[in-house]
Amino acid sequence: MGSTGYGMGPKLDENKILQLKNGSVAAFEAIFHEYADRVYAFAFSILKNESDSKEVVQETFFKIWLNHEKLKVELSFESYLFTIARNITISNLRSKKNTSSIEHEDILVTTNVTEDEILFHDVKGQLDDIIDQLSPRKREIFLLSRVDGLSHEEIASKLGLSVQTVHNHVSGALSFIKEHLQNDLMTVVFILLFSHL
Repeated sequence: MGSTGYGMGPKLDENKILQLKNGSVAAFEAIFHEYADRVYAFAFSILKNESDSKEVVQETFFKIWLNHEKLKVELSFESYLFTIARNITISNLRSKKNTSSIEHEDILVTTNVTEDEILFHDVKGQLDDIIDQLSPRKREIFLLSRVDGLSHEEIASKLGLSVQTVHNHVSGALSFIKEHLQNDLMTVVFILLFSHL
C-alpha cells in the first residue's frame, strides 16, 4: 500500500497480534479501538461520506477477524490493515461512481466480498433479534446511546429522565445482550456495530 498518512503510528504490540491470530476477541476489540478512528479518517478522506466511511471500518475489521488465523505476526499489521481498508474503500467508490480509472494494487485479501457481506448481515440480524427482546424503553435508550451516539446526559434531557436512569438502562441492555451472544463472531459484530467511532 502506498503511504496514506493514516497508517503511521506506534508499533502495535506483537503479542496482541499473536493473541488475535489465536482467536482472542479481547485482542480484537483492543486493536479495533486502537485503529478504527484512523481507518475511518482514511476512508472519509476519499469517500467524503460519514455513513460509507463507517461501513468501510466495519467491513475492514470484519475481514480482519474472518482471516485472523492467517495473520503473519512478523509482517506489518498496519500495512495489512490499510491495504484491506483501501481495497474496500475503492470498491465502495466504484459501486457509487464510474471510477474505472482507479486501479487496484497490492491486493492482499481475496475473500469473497459478497459472502462476507451475507455473513455480516446474517449475524447483524441475530443481534437485532436480541435487541428486539429488550423492553421498549430500554431498547430506545440503548439505540440512542450506541447508534445515535448521544451521551447519557443528552438522552436524559431528550427523554426527561435522570442521568442515573439512563445509565441503568444502558448497562442493563448491554448485560442482557452480552448474555445472549452465542459465539465469538456475534461478539465481534456487536463490537463493530455498537462501539463509538
